[in-house]
Amino acid sequence: MDKKERAKERREKRRQEISLLRTIPYSDHQRWWSSDTIAVVTGANRGIGFEIAHQLALHGLTVILTSRETGVGDEAAKVLQEGGLNVVFHQLDVVDPLSIKAFVDWVQQSYGGIDILISRENREECDGFRAVAAAGGGGEDVRELGESGGGGEGGREGGWRRRRGAKEDGRDLVNNAGVNFNLGSENSVEYAEKVILTNYYGTKNMIQAMIPLMRPSASGARIVSVSSRGKAALSQEVIGPKRSMCFTCHLLVSRKEDLEFLCIGQNYSLLPLTERERIGNIALRQQLEDVDQLSEELIDRTVTMFLEQVKDGSWTSGGWPQTSTDYSISKLAVNAYTRLMAKVLSNRPDGHKIYINCYCPGWVKTAMTGWAGNVTPEEGADTAVWLALLPDQFVSGKFFAERREINF
Repeated sequence: MDKKERAKERREKRRQEISLLRTIPYSDHQRWWSSDTIAVVTGANRGIGFEIAHQLALHGLTVILTSRETGVGDEAAKVLQEGGLNVVFHQLDVVDPLSIKAFVDWVQQSYGGIDILISRENREECDGFRAVAAAGGGGEDVRELGESGGGGEGGREGGWRRRRGAKEDGRDLVNNAGVNFNLGSENSVEYAEKVILTNYYGTKNMIQAMIPLMRPSASGARIVSVSSRGKAALSQEVIGPKRSMCFTCHLLVSRKEDLEFLCIGQNYSLLPLTERERIGNIALRQQLEDVDQLSEELIDRTVTMFLEQVKDGSWTSGGWPQTSTDYSISKLAVNAYTRLMAKVLSNRPDGHKIYINCYCPGWVKTAMTGWAGNVTPEEGADTAVWLALLPDQFVSGKFFAERREINF
């Protein structure tokens, strides 16, 4: 058996393990939630967000499904309601303060509070642009990739493309993966401001708005933000002297064999990622690594400094990660904010605890990936739902994938 076959075998074994775990029902002792438990899932009209809402509702929770556009969000909620699930829809744009305020007021009046937030900022759209299946047609083409077959970008007959003028998005809050305008080995920062605004500030806006609404309970409220692994690594210990990278998935691992196990891409490259993937400013990197020094001001200052360098053209020599730089910085900020908020929220008294974590769903078969991912939406949603419902395991400030803790 060669390396690829062994990697495929390991990947399939892990899938089977998780699939089996999903079939095991929670016992009455483990079920801390009920139909009165309110879970908010942002950007949930399709893909991972929709499936997260679906799975939470199947567990008997009341789910508030949100979407930036009313029409598609309302239709998504109706699909789940027709299956007998307790799902309601409300419009929400996470980068619009007025939309957030309207949503908060409605939740307060309708339910009095929430218990779970799963924050899924839509990675498939930003300001009128989104990734769609090429067969979808319509609008003005901005880029078209993946003409046919293969395991690279597109990876499906017909591939996918971005088009203009198509709007669609996302007590648990699950914050999804975000927007990314770079594909494969591209590294444009043309839309850096939109990427940072949606991925970092959108996530932060929702967390800050929802925390006052989180209801006290012995089990604690939960926040889950969808992030990505293998982006803007901080420490030498985490990334090592060299790692393998897949330009399709942007996964970074220690060995090429592990990459073959984890992702669907075949576009591998051995890169000196201590230079390409780390923040080059050692003092800044140490501050971001040290949770005792970490602050919201530091995180904001970091992304602001990056955006200022993008505007004056000096970002390429600013010591930033050199792969999908804007997306990497936005996800570094989300991960750092997760660690920061875990520390801040840890001071809350018993009965008022809030646990916050983030997770990577993997390379999911959605419109964003041209349906070329190696993970189904059901599998991609699993860890978010698992974290939101964890019984008697109070973890916070951690990063997960496939129900396992991983390094930030």
